[in-house]
Amino acid sequence: MILKLEDKLMKRIAIVGALSEPVRLRAILLLAGWKGIKVPVKTVAQALGVRHSVASHHLIILLNSGLVECESIGNSRLYELRYEWLEELDEFMKELKVHFSEGVTNETR
Repeated sequence: MILKLEDKLMKRIAIVGALSEPVRLRAILLLAGWKGIKVPVKTVAQALGVRHSVASHHLIILLNSGLVECESIGNSRLYELRYEWLEELDEFMKELKVHFSEGVTNETR
Protein backbone atom coordinates (compact mmCIF):
# COMPACT_ATOMS: atom_id res chain seq x y z
CA MET A 1 0.00 0.00 0.00
CA ILE A 2 2.78 2.45 0.90
CA LEU A 3 4.61 1.66 -2.34
CA LYS A 4 1.50 2.40 -4.39
CA LEU A 5 1.04 5.72 -2.58
CA GLU A 6 4.71 6.56 -3.13
CA ASP A 7 4.42 5.70 -6.85
CA LYS A 8 1.31 7.85 -7.16
CA LEU A 9 3.02 10.73 -5.38
CA MET A 10 6.10 10.50 -7.61
CA LYS A 11 3.90 10.43 -10.71
CA ARG A 12 2.06 13.53 -9.54
CA ILE A 13 5.32 15.32 -8.72
CA ALA A 14 6.58 14.53 -12.24
CA ILE A 15 3.41 15.91 -13.82
CA VAL A 16 3.31 19.11 -11.78
CA GLY A 17 7.05 19.62 -12.18
CA ALA A 18 6.84 19.22 -15.94
CA LEU A 19 3.99 21.72 -16.13
CA SER A 20 5.74 24.25 -13.88
CA GLU A 21 8.08 25.51 -16.61
CA PRO A 22 6.60 28.06 -19.05
CA VAL A 23 8.14 26.61 -22.23
CA ARG A 24 6.89 23.13 -21.37
CA LEU A 25 3.42 24.41 -20.53
CA ARG A 26 3.30 26.27 -23.85
CA ALA A 27 4.45 23.09 -25.62
CA ILE A 28 1.62 21.14 -23.96
CA LEU A 29 -0.91 23.75 -25.08
CA LEU A 30 0.48 23.68 -28.63
CA LEU A 31 0.33 19.88 -28.79
CA ALA A 32 -3.23 19.98 -27.45
CA GLY A 33 -4.11 22.18 -30.43
CA TRP A 34 -2.69 19.50 -32.73
CA LYS A 35 -4.72 16.69 -31.19
CA GLY A 36 -4.04 13.36 -32.84
CA ILE A 37 -1.17 14.75 -34.91
CA LYS A 38 2.43 13.70 -34.37
CA VAL A 39 4.49 16.86 -34.54
CA PRO A 40 8.24 17.10 -35.30
CA VAL A 41 10.52 18.92 -32.86
CA LYS A 42 11.31 21.50 -35.56
CA THR A 43 7.62 22.48 -35.79
CA VAL A 44 7.30 22.75 -32.01
CA ALA A 45 10.48 24.85 -31.84
CA GLN A 46 9.23 27.22 -34.53
CA ALA A 47 5.81 27.57 -32.92
CA LEU A 48 7.39 28.29 -29.52
CA GLY A 49 10.00 30.63 -30.97
CA VAL A 50 12.89 28.70 -29.43
CA ARG A 51 15.93 26.87 -30.78
CA HIS A 52 15.53 23.22 -31.81
CA SER A 53 17.77 22.12 -28.93
CA VAL A 54 15.63 23.99 -26.39
CA ALA A 55 12.40 22.47 -27.72
CA SER A 56 14.00 19.02 -27.78
CA HIS A 57 15.18 19.38 -24.17
CA HIS A 58 11.73 20.33 -22.92
CA LEU A 59 9.96 17.67 -24.98
CA ILE A 60 12.25 15.01 -23.49
CA ILE A 61 11.27 16.16 -20.00
CA LEU A 62 7.59 15.97 -20.99
CA LEU A 63 8.23 12.50 -22.41
CA ASN A 64 9.98 11.30 -19.25
CA SER A 65 7.09 12.68 -17.20
CA GLY A 66 4.56 10.72 -19.26
CA LEU A 67 2.81 13.77 -20.70
CA VAL A 68 3.74 13.12 -24.32
CA GLU A 69 4.72 10.16 -26.44
CA CYS A 70 7.42 10.08 -29.06
CA GLU A 71 7.87 8.19 -32.31
CA SER A 72 11.21 8.10 -34.07
CA ILE A 73 11.21 8.07 -37.85
CA GLY A 74 14.72 8.20 -39.27
CA ASN A 75 16.44 11.16 -37.63
CA SER A 76 13.14 12.84 -36.75
CA ARG A 77 11.32 12.64 -33.46
CA LEU A 78 7.56 13.17 -33.60
CA TYR A 79 5.71 14.12 -30.43
CA GLU A 80 2.06 13.77 -29.53
CA LEU A 81 0.22 14.74 -26.37
CA ARG A 82 -0.98 11.92 -24.12
CA TYR A 83 -4.21 12.58 -22.25
CA GLU A 84 -4.17 9.95 -19.50
CA TRP A 85 -2.15 12.17 -17.19
CA LEU A 86 -4.99 14.71 -17.14
CA GLU A 87 -7.11 12.25 -15.15
CA GLU A 88 -4.31 11.85 -12.61
CA LEU A 89 -3.92 15.62 -12.35
CA ASP A 90 -7.68 16.07 -11.99
CA GLU A 91 -7.81 13.48 -9.20
CA PHE A 92 -4.89 15.19 -7.46
CA MET A 93 -6.57 18.61 -7.66
CA LYS A 94 -9.81 17.19 -6.23
CA GLU A 95 -7.88 15.63 -3.34
CA LEU A 96 -6.10 18.92 -2.66
CA LYS A 97 -9.41 20.77 -2.70
CA VAL A 98 -10.84 18.35 -0.13
CA HIS A 99 -7.77 18.64 2.09
CA PHE A 100 -7.73 22.42 1.93
CA SER A 101 -11.46 22.76 2.56
CA GLU A 102 -11.26 20.37 5.51
CA GLY A 103 -8.32 22.34 6.88
CA VAL A 104 -10.24 25.62 6.63
CA THR A 105 -13.29 24.02 8.26
CA ASN A 106 -11.23 22.66 11.15
CA GLU A 107 -9.47 25.98 11.71
CA THR A 108 -12.72 27.93 11.91
CA ARG A 109 -14.17 25.73 14.66
